[in-house]
Amino acid sequence: MVLPLFAQSQATLTTDQTDYYPGTIVTFFGSGFDPFETVTMDVNHLDGTPADAYDSWEVTADATGGFTTTWQLCEEECVGE
Repeated sequence: MVLPLFAQSQATLTTDQTDYYPGTIVTFFGSGFDPFETVTMDVNHLDGTPADAYDSWEVTADATGGFTTTWQLCEEECVGE
C-alpha cells in the first residue's frame, strides 16, 4: 500500500478584518493547501459578481501549505460594494 506524503485537508482563506475602508490594504491568509501549491487569487464583489477590472494574481504556498498575500482595496468606485 502506498500512503500519501501529505494528508489532504480543507483549504481555507481568511482575511485580517471583516470589513475595510476604501483604499486600505487587505491581508489574506491561506492554509490547508498542498505544500508549494500555486494558488490563483481573484477578487469578486460581495454579491459574487466578478470584478473584471482587477487583475488576478498567483501566490505559492509554503512547505506547510500556508501563505500570506495582500491586495489594495479600490478607493472611490467601490464604496458600498
